[in-house]
Amino acid sequence: MRILIGNVTSAPDFRVLGSGSMMVSLKMETVFEDESQSHDVTFYGRLGEIVTQYVEEGSLIYVEGKLRSRKYEDKAGTERLVTGIVAQKMQMLGRK
Repeated sequence: MRILIGNVTSAPDFRVLGSGSMMVSLKMETVFEDESQSHDVTFYGRLGEIVTQYVEEGSLIYVEGKLRSRKYEDKAGTERLVTGIVAQKMQMLGRK
């Protein structure tokens, strides 16, 4: 289980899967010992619906989830490896 606390750096992007379930992705930035790191986070189902309603760029959020890696081929034909977080819990921490 991974725990992240950070600011959302991109507006949530959503799509509806063939099953009718929602998938939402966003980027967030965490800072630890003066070093910032960007993370790709994906939310599914009801949690994804909540994210689209309440989370926006600049929001401070807490996320618990699993680390997941996947390979894909980009437009140039180069194989890429992407690692991200599949969220299982999310909590809003700050207010604008």
